[in-house]
Amino acid sequence: IVEVGAPDGLVFAFDKATGEVAWKGAKGGKFSYSSPALVGEGDGQRVAVFHAFGLGVFDLADGREVWRYPWKTYDLCSVATPIVMGNRILISSAYGRGAALLEIGKDKPVWFTRELMCHHATCVLWKRHLYGFHGDRRDPGELRCLDVATGKVKWSQGGMGKGTVLLAGGRLLVLSQKGELLAADASPDGFKPLARARVLRGLCWTTPVLCKGRLYCRDLPGDLVCLDLRPPR
Repeated sequence: IVEVGAPDGLVFAFDKATGEVAWKGAKGGKFSYSSPALVGEGDGQRVAVFHAFGLGVFDLADGREVWRYPWKTYDLCSVATPIVMGNRILISSAYGRGAALLEIGKDKPVWFTRELMCHHATCVLWKRHLYGFHGDRRDPGELRCLDVATGKVKWSQGGMGKGTVLLAGGRLLVLSQKGELLAADASPDGFKPLARARVLRGLCWTTPVLCKGRLYCRDLPGDLVCLDLRPPR
């Protein structure tokens, strides 16, 4: 499933074996930078697409748009991937917008706040709390924790710019905008780093990847580091 933004379809589905187009959905839409997210399981599975004009939910079988929630920023940029929680979806954008918890099929959000503007990085969800970077286009940025039920901020921590955050085993792996890696327990009581190290020197907006105990981090100049996080044998 790819957000294309072509005149004959905002979203394309491709057969992974042949590359043939399976369907096209939502003619005349404008793409943005977010990745699609699966909704539900089995035969009723759908896909949520966060595009330039809102959040669309599409039937995986035929590409039919079954629901849309209007959402625009002043730059038509939505970058963070939607976070799916059953029949609810969290979306967040910078560029003057904020965050909203939506319920599929409903016209009004469960809550809306301007206290979480995800410029480029996606939040993580752990035990009913969201952890992610807040900051509009020219803001210095803060790591924040929000109660997912209410949208209320539990704590804010500056000094890391607008970095990225990963969740692993109940811990946050945070890569700051300037390349410092920090590890901390995911807790609504505050951000208390357990370890920290400078791993890169360039601008870091790419979310690290954790695979089989190894953490891969990359910066804007193109430097890539692999960190072995496995316990000693």
